[in-house]
Amino acid sequence: MQVSFVLGSWLHCRLTTGTLDIATIIVMLGPEIDAPHFMLEFIQNDNNSLVLLLDLLPRKDVVLDPHYLKRYYEDLDLEQLRKGLDKIPQSKVYVPSSLYVRSLVSPTAFLYKFKTLQHPHSKLNVGKVEDLHMLVKEILCPTSKEVLFKWLDAFKHKARRVHGDESRKLLDRDTNIKEKGIEIDLSSNMPRLFGHEITNRIIQAYRNGI
Repeated sequence: MQVSFVLGSWLHCRLTTGTLDIATIIVMLGPEIDAPHFMLEFIQNDNNSLVLLLDLLPRKDVVLDPHYLKRYYEDLDLEQLRKGLDKIPQSKVYVPSSLYVRSLVSPTAFLYKFKTLQHPHSKLNVGKVEDLHMLVKEILCPTSKEVLFKWLDAFKHKARRVHGDESRKLLDRDTNIKEKGIEIDLSSNMPRLFGHEITNRIIQAYRNGI
């Protein structure tokens, strides 16, 4: 089984600071192949800003395995796509507060925060609420789809089958990522949004799916 875990969720919660919306898609592969996992998350907590987390999560140390870095990141030209978002006037590099998350993502991770603003050279009519939606439609969605298609192509044509000790190492790493995801994300953040009863039910369902 090459796909071992899929998480798709949409969270909607009213806070004192506004409405929080989080849309998440995570696809984790099995230990039979070494291709990266896919992660996409949009976080919006007001009408004027949006956080994008988009990455092919590496399953090996790219320092110890430079061929892995080349095969799944350099050869896919992800860096050029990422640099394209740097040129958007509304974009700013987003730094996750969790050191674990920052150590988990790849060197080409798309971690950005976008805000509406007034800019004389922007092609978008920035400064209005709907402009953020236009940015998502015209730039962020096409970019996310392109990254997804590159991942699917790599999954199909570049993935290498692994066995024995190498497969066990991938399994251990993947299991740790899932468990840390519960500890860092769900257990820490969901109780203040939805209360402990709902959070416990969600975490239990998540654990059953691991």
